[in-house]
Amino acid sequence: MDLAAAVCEDVLADGPLPREVLIGHLAEAGIPNDHQQASFLFAHLAHLGLLCPGPYRDGVQTMALLAAWAPAQRVLDPEAALTELGRRFFAGHGPATAADFSTWAGLPVRAGRTVVEALADELTTAGTPVGPVHWMGSLDGDATGHWLLPAYDEYVLGYASREDILGHGPVTLSTYNGMFHPLAVVDGQVVGTWRKTARAAGLDVAVATLPPIGPDAFRAAATAYARHLGTDLAGLTTEQYAAPPARTWADRRR
Repeated sequence: MDLAAAVCEDVLADGPLPREVLIGHLAEAGIPNDHQQASFLFAHLAHLGLLCPGPYRDGVQTMALLAAWAPAQRVLDPEAALTELGRRFFAGHGPATAADFSTWAGLPVRAGRTVVEALADELTTAGTPVGPVHWMGSLDGDATGHWLLPAYDEYVLGYASREDILGHGPVTLSTYNGMFHPLAVVDGQVVGTWRKTARAAGLDVAVATLPPIGPDAFRAAATAYARHLGTDLAGLTTEQYAAPPARTWADRRR
């Protein structure tokens, strides 16, 4: 691990490099990419605060040194770090419960209570049937409309329970091995999934919802996504959502 860290620090000193190029430098130093070893290696070095994902270049992910990409980082003691993490969570996810924070952060339940107590003067709190919810700032935003959310969006992963957003039927959020789908959302409720296909003429988007919804409802969201990718929306289709057959790890071995 020390050798890998030294190689990364040396070859990334002049700026980000494509992931495969960095893997090549590691191989030259005697660190092969056996069994996708590089993926675990990069993840560990990122956890140590050495590496981070850099910008995409020609559609290829690069890796960068965290110290160069995010300089002048603050050093916080554990208590202050927990409070700051909670401050950012409730600013971006509120209204949310203390349990939501603990689930999102992967911390014990008591951590959520500790954060809420530490931020008592900054949070707005309201009682609900599920207990107190908290948020930072204003709730003036409008959640109505038709949205196409990416896979692993915080709207799905940021809370202890998903019951409040699954009001339109049995939409399967993820595969049997935990790969979350891109989701179609209407007025805050998950109503289906969507997929994209890139081609020379632009981006094709297919949306599957339950109940079926015409393509015009999602045109603004699909067009905005295509524009974000630097291309045009070439096609937009909709169909009725059908849940995929249930699978398990045992099925994968057959």
